[in-house]
Amino acid sequence: MPVHSSHGNGRFEQALIAVLVIALCVTALAFVALPRSGDPVALVPLNAEAARRLPQLIKAPETLLLAHGTLEGSLIVQGGTPGFLEVLRSHGVLAINATAPGCGPAKAGVTP
Repeated sequence: MPVHSSHGNGRFEQALIAVLVIALCVTALAFVALPRSGDPVALVPLNAEAARRLPQLIKAPETLLLAHGTLEGSLIVQGGTPGFLEVLRSHGVLAINATAPGCGPAKAGVTP
């Protein structure tokens, strides 16, 4: 008499676990990387045009340039008006929480 497994399809279970792990990783990344209101933001231009326009895009009295980021052409800023990050996204600039690991100023942790 053949024995049937009561555990179901192993491939389905593996796929379900993979989906859950990916969802957990994406959620954790979003929690760490998404900018928070009032915190410094790392601005990373995604193309040459965005890199060229970034200095003009952040010129506002409410925006404070804090430092250059670790990635070439990136800047660390604080402040900005409501909708500031949406405008930057529409111009090809990625906004990341600057307090996330690796996103802070280029000279962070270096003492003179």
